[in-house]
Amino acid sequence: MKSFFKKITAGLASAFLLFGVMGIQTAFAASYYCDNDRDPNMYSCTNSLSGSWAYRSGQSGDQHGDDRLHSTTNVDNYYRWNFNRSGTFNGYAYLNNWDFTNPAADYYVGNSGKRSVNQNTAPAGWSYVGTGSGADVWVFTNWRTKTGADMVRVDTSSLSQSENHSGSKPTVDLAYHQDPKVAAIQKKMLNAVDYYKDIQGSFHIAFTNNQQNEQVEFMIAEGTSPGSSIKVTGKNGTVREMKSDGKSLLELNHQTRAYQKSKAAYADPDIANGPRYYKDEAGRSVYVTRQDPAQAHAANEVTLPQHYAFWLSNPNNKVTGHEKLLNRDVTVVEGTHDAYLAKKLKAKSYKMWVDTNTGVLLKLEGKDANGKEAYHIMTTQIRINQGVDQSKFSTSDHLLKGWKNLSLNRQ
Repeated sequence: MKSFFKKITAGLASAFLLFGVMGIQTAFAASYYCDNDRDPNMYSCTNSLSGSWAYRSGQSGDQHGDDRLHSTTNVDNYYRWNFNRSGTFNGYAYLNNWDFTNPAADYYVGNSGKRSVNQNTAPAGWSYVGTGSGADVWVFTNWRTKTGADMVRVDTSSLSQSENHSGSKPTVDLAYHQDPKVAAIQKKMLNAVDYYKDIQGSFHIAFTNNQQNEQVEFMIAEGTSPGSSIKVTGKNGTVREMKSDGKSLLELNHQTRAYQKSKAAYADPDIANGPRYYKDEAGRSVYVTRQDPAQAHAANEVTLPQHYAFWLSNPNNKVTGHEKLLNRDVTVVEGTHDAYLAKKLKAKSYKMWVDTNTGVLLKLEGKDANGKEAYHIMTTQIRINQGVDQSKFSTSDHLLKGWKNLSLNRQ
């Protein structure tokens, strides 16, 4: 079967969770599912796309063994799942395929702002991709290659109740390691934006499995007046800038002299209260990430390193010491990948240097079984709580005369 669509009522989900799983409490919510390539004989939902998305079957990790994969670069195409429902919904994408390696896929749920999701480093399972009015879900390739589209799910939401991120709220959050030392640094990493007022610096990121090789410069303010200015320079010299004033997001491509403007994604503060990682009614993993109020997407690999915090849920991790790096106190954590990420990233083990006070990721190294580097993140400069120039966060496009406006009309 290529696809399916189903509704799980709160009553049925509650019955399963109440009697089948210890330590689970329920809430009133409904979940709706839609696969890629929906079977027209199933309950009403539709798919649409732009560009070339190859249909693939025989994919063992995917829902129903099939997906769509977009492998063309230098275009911003989309895949869409439309549920034809009104209301406010939390959206989730199923990411469990070794070929889904886009480090910056753009997701929208209904009328939501853009959320950037690193499909390459996401742990296997459901990834939260945003909250919005309307039940359609979009993924855009964001000028990158190897963007995956499998099943999506939307849950009814009140926008203010964190329990709606599961349709039922587990009393135990599975995100945190049993070792309290590891759990403490995970909590900082998952909520790093709460531990600094402003941050600026630069880092280099490189992953061999998807050929990502970029230098990122960033300036970010959090708190009551969030905003950001990010510059990403690729190995081939391409330059992209992203600016946000906390209300809107302006993205510039200097090579093509094109820009895109969109509203900021909703940043739900209740997500910090959990659950951040839990199992759904079918036993599949669900990961809930926070949206950075400053919309500092590319910089969040360092400034809000949530995927890397989820990696530490693996029991084969431990704090191995404390050091000084870039004049900061850091906690050193070492561990091994689970089978899924080990195969995907071509890495067996990793080592993280995490700022002890803020949860900011200052350094990451991953190596294969032979000790060869598979990936790294290397922060080269960092300044925390030393003030930033918020005039750099302007999203005004009045100076972009002659630039092509690629702002989306998602109708």
